Amino acid sequence: MSQSIIDVQKLTATYGPVTALNGVNLTVNKGEIFGLLGPNGAGKSTLLACVEGLHKPKNGSVHVSGVDVQADSASTKSQLGIQLQKTALLDDLTVAELVEVYAALYEVYLNSEQIDALLTRFDLLEKRNTLSRRLSGGQQQRLALAVAIANDPQIVLLDEPTSFLDLKHQIKVYDLLKSIQTEKGTTIVAITHDINLASQYCNETLLLYPPGGSTGASPSYRIGKTSEVLTPDEVERAFDVRVFSAIVGGLRFLVPSGARADSPNLPGRTS
Repeated sequence: MSQSIIDVQKLTATYGPVTALNGVNLTVNKGEIFGLLGPNGAGKSTLLACVEGLHKPKNGSVHVSGVDVQADSASTKSQLGIQLQKTALLDDLTVAELVEVYAALYEVYLNSEQIDALLTRFDLLEKRNTLSRRLSGGQQQRLALAVAIANDPQIVLLDEPTSFLDLKHQIKVYDLLKSIQTEKGTTIVAITHDINLASQYCNETLLLYPPGGSTGASPSYRIGKTSEVLTPDEVERAFDVRVFSAIVGGLRFLVPSGARADSPNLPGRTS
């Protein structure tokens, strides 16, 4: 039987007069990879910020492992590994020093071998003695991901973890997240704009729709098994882009309809 580890009830969050989320209900089960998708401005990052305790909701509640985040943020934060959309890294520390320092903030003290093993998983071992400011954008993002899991958290919250990565490292990161989920039972919640990565890796998905009309009404949403949420009709409703399904190698992909003319030989097209 599935066990809830994140429970969000009737969550409403605002920024001044702007309502970012309105009445969102969400349950994330222990040990699953959960995807957050939706257009820009739909409230994805705000939802993560509420779970992290970084944004106080106007109404509703957020519980992590049964603990109210607003009532006891210290105990909930100790369970989390966090990668923000723009993670600020300390410029004057080396890659290895950053991993060591961030883990120590959670009272996790890594030795040199453990740090090297973590850096190896993110293809950063050869950069272990390099200052973080000397890294490329993609390398900095991989370092932010390494930092997010350095304290061996129960829950990893990721805001667009692959946005600056090339295709090889996008897949490698999600394969790594999948292995962490499988090996340790870690719960992973990830914001992504890649509907196909979400389709392949996420057990369940929350798809936020854009705010409606000129009234400023908050986004509605669809939540459930990823295969049932990320359908052509739902994706079109959320992003205002027509897509079609294509079966390639036994896997289902969603392809923008504009790709039809450019990809006449794409196999297994379905409506």
